[in-house]
Amino acid sequence: MTTDGAIDFSLIMATANRAREVEAFIESLNMREGPTFELIVVDQNPDDRVTVVLEKYKHIININHVRTTQRGLSRARNLGLPLARGKYVCFPDDDCLYSQNLLSFVLSQFGRHDCDLVAVKSIDRDSGRISNGYWLTRPAAIRGRNVIGTIVSYGFFIRASRIKGLHFDERMGVGAPFGSAEEVDFVLELLHRGASGRYFPERCAYHPSKDLDGHRAFTYGLGFGALVRKEVFVRGGVGFLLVGLEHGLRPLAGFVLAIVLCDRNRIEVYWNTLKGRLLGFWRYSPNEQ
Repeated sequence: MTTDGAIDFSLIMATANRAREVEAFIESLNMREGPTFELIVVDQNPDDRVTVVLEKYKHIININHVRTTQRGLSRARNLGLPLARGKYVCFPDDDCLYSQNLLSFVLSQFGRHDCDLVAVKSIDRDSGRISNGYWLTRPAAIRGRNVIGTIVSYGFFIRASRIKGLHFDERMGVGAPFGSAEEVDFVLELLHRGASGRYFPERCAYHPSKDLDGHRAFTYGLGFGALVRKEVFVRGGVGFLLVGLEHGLRPLAGFVLAIVLCDRNRIEVYWNTLKGRLLGFWRYSPNEQ
């Protein structure tokens, strides 16, 4: 990774099977005023759907378009990381949007606070409700005990100098054996290395709220279980077991309630969440890289 003082933000976007959403994200950026940025698009599509979109904007914004046949969200982000030249790095999803002047807000918070990471919450723009989990309602210093509730991949921004030599665990995330939690793992590693972070719930990134089915619940559960095992046995964060237990009890309570209500869909979702988390914890091998 190299740092160019003329670029404030490097936006690393992995994309597959989407084009319209990529264009919508670009349109959500303030392209003519505010912080400077580059958009690094790691394109996993076998066709030119994203190329067509990027051609429309290549004379307006700084775009680095990388094609790859490798699949997997974490792999794509790792391909993008060495190309980043900005002072700060972030990882927008290919179906997210940035709220108005979000980059300006984040840049101002880095200026006001002595921190290495700034995070915001996630909102479904259509409904106005929170999306992708639950979020703390007050500003907070980011710690191991509250990463669940302050961190989502497209909602955090990192000082580039802090992540030299760091990469996403390619066994975690969409398209990997443990299909989630790669961004929380990434942040926990940063914290373990001495980084500091601040969470600001007054601002947000937009991401559609999506209902879980049994398959996705199981896949996401595998990622969470792997995350807990890695944090405890690799980084020595024994206290994270309490976080794992707390979030393990929630789907258990939901499973029991779903049985009482005879809600077949929720029974399947909660059962697969529980099963995935247990199997993820059991199967993740800290020694495999």
